[in-house]
Amino acid sequence: MQEDIGQLLLEAQIIDAAGLQKAQLQSKNVVPQTYENLPAEMRAALENQARETKRVALLAALTDSLKRTIPVKVYYERLKNVPWPTPTAPSFNVSG
Repeated sequence: MQEDIGQLLLEAQIIDAAGLQKAQLQSKNVVPQTYENLPAEMRAALENQARETKRVALLAALTDSLKRTIPVKVYYERLKNVPWPTPTAPSFNVSG
C-alpha cells in the first residue's frame, strides 16, 4: 500500500500558478479489492452499513404498511381543546 502511495507521489507534477502550488496526477494504478482481502475493520464497517440500510428499509416498509392498514384521521375540532404549548410537569426536589 505504501509503495502505491509513493509511486503516486513520484508521478505527481508540482505546478506553481499565481503563487499556488498544486499537484497534478499523471497516472495511477488502482487494483480492485475483493471482500475477502479487506481488513477486518473495513469488513465490519461494510457489514454494519448494510445492516443499517436493511433496518431502515424494513422500518419504512412497516410504517408504510401500517399507514395503509390504519389510516390516519385528524380531528381538528378535538385539537382545538388541547392546550398548546403543553403545560410543563411539576419538578420534584429530592434531596437526601
